[in-house]
Amino acid sequence: LKRLEWDRMRDAIATATHNQPSIRLSELLRVRPAKAGVIELIGWLQIAHDDGHRIDHDAEEIIDVQTTDETTRQPQLVRVKMPLVTFHRTEEKKNESLRRMRPR
Repeated sequence: LKRLEWDRMRDAIATATHNQPSIRLSELLRVRPAKAGVIELIGWLQIAHDDGHRIDHDAEEIIDVQTTDETTRQPQLVRVKMPLVTFHRTEEKKNESLRRMRPR
């Protein structure tokens, strides 16, 4: 398993929403591709939940993640159906206290 970099993930959200009010997870992953494979999608979902971003369970999107096949060691594309996650701009002071909390 790869360790998720929670602070860098939150920084990516802050950077992406600096010039626009919100960004969907699929859009964010186009500019910052997942480094830890499919498990990173769960991390993004956890951050969205913990930090009060929008998770729309009535809408969904397909997200493609590049990973490595454990048997052949060849790259493979995995398609994951996710609820529609939208990150929005948050205040830095609010984020600072949230960064101290660790996902369970």
